[in-house]
Amino acid sequence: STQSTWGHFLSVYFFSRPPSPAPRAMSDSTATAHTLASGPFCLINGPLTGADGLLLMYGPVAAYDRLADIPRRRDATENVAYDTVSMIPFSQIQERGFKAHNEGEKILTIRVDAAHNLTVQWLLDSLTATEIALALEFDTERQQYADIIQTIKDDMIGNGEGSSFVTPRKCTGQILEFDRNKALTIFSRLLTNEYGCYWKFCFFDGDTRYFIGASPERHLTVRGGLVEMNPISGTFRKKPANTWAAERDALLAFLRDEKEIDELWMVTDEELKMMAAMCPSGGDIHGPLLKEMGALIHTEYLLSGAHDGTDQVDLLRTSMFAPTVTGSPMGNACACVYSLERHTRSYYSSCILLMGREAGGAEFLDSSITIRTLEFRSTGHVSVRVGATLVKDSVPMEEVAECEAKIAAVLRS
Repeated sequence: STQSTWGHFLSVYFFSRPPSPAPRAMSDSTATAHTLASGPFCLINGPLTGADGLLLMYGPVAAYDRLADIPRRRDATENVAYDTVSMIPFSQIQERGFKAHNEGEKILTIRVDAAHNLTVQWLLDSLTATEIALALEFDTERQQYADIIQTIKDDMIGNGEGSSFVTPRKCTGQILEFDRNKALTIFSRLLTNEYGCYWKFCFFDGDTRYFIGASPERHLTVRGGLVEMNPISGTFRKKPANTWAAERDALLAFLRDEKEIDELWMVTDEELKMMAAMCPSGGDIHGPLLKEMGALIHTEYLLSGAHDGTDQVDLLRTSMFAPTVTGSPMGNACACVYSLERHTRSYYSSCILLMGREAGGAEFLDSSITIRTLEFRSTGHVSVRVGATLVKDSVPMEEVAECEAKIAAVLRS
């Protein structure tokens, strides 16, 4: 269903369909295992590749302080060209004047020297079989996190500081004898076991850090004069032991749950404010939709509109970052979670950003929110953060269980 010019929400849910990929030639023969054995690289699977495809990009890495520092090329090109792919830290939201902790994170950018279209099967065939044992531990106890949620409900939502908030729960762990083959094996398991993602990606900075994710949520796409965003909220936890009838009834109850409905409307309303700023002539709202993943089902809307010629990096800055990972209203939400969170979010809840040029030289960007994203160090240390959207009707222990389900979904994959 569609509503134009930022109109009213609709109340019928449909399962969303992934965008159709642009036709791209697949060329396994142009890339070798040597590419993945040395130097920085990024692998992406998503709408731009199709379900069975991979985009491999590699080149030198540089660190930058501001979005405007990311290098850009504006010359004409005969074919689609990918220029940079970047990991954006959450603290970049400071460019909007919002509060965020920073512990030295910078924008990490690969300047793309070459890009190849591969198949998922190519990657699977190039890996050496290996066993990986990963156990994660939360940095807060269940009751401690539930108490934080209750504080948000009582002191922040209850006192009118905002209508929704997101503060993550962090997990850490260790993989013994971690190396590139194990990193790519973890990524390959996400490729084969998880579905319903906007992007699955593996970004290696060429030194000590891997980012491996399977994110359900587009952040921002700017292409051909069109701006697109994708607010996602509401989380239904699948129960494989249920009968079909029991699971159907549970899903229908979830869709009728006022708390879940409020979650989606609140984050969508906040993203509509961003879209209205970026697309003053209005746009389209598609939804509500259902996005099914391996262990979870989410609710979502798809938002699109024509921008007025504003530079794409300025549009990206306007969109930082999704209310689904901060709250609403944005400014107050950032200030409130800043007071609760004692440490940086690192690269959680920001975005991985791809910029390039169409044939002829017109610029484009695409990006995915960095949730369900594992951060690995070369030592094998791993961290991952998960959160839940908190509203006035949230039940603390239910939100705790939602975070645990999201971690379980990562481990299951």
